[in-house]
Amino acid sequence: MAQENYKLALSSGGASFTAYALVIWAFTMAPIPVVTALRETSIIFALFLGVFVLKEGLDLIKVFASMVTILGAGLLRINR
Repeated sequence: MAQENYKLALSSGGASFTAYALVIWAFTMAPIPVVTALRETSIIFALFLGVFVLKEGLDLIKVFASMVTILGAGLLRINR
């Protein structure tokens, strides 16, 4: 199984490494609390991928959690 999907495994690992490297770089450019909070907005992208690509159901809990995340990111932007 792993040998059949090695391209997918390598590209996924590369994407994960790149994302982590970007977060570490962002820590050197901006305050750590801001970077950490904005990093959590990846939840929104995961929600979109789940709903539109994987055809998962969208329920009220997911919408509420996403709205709270967006509100937090917005408050960080306003506070700056």
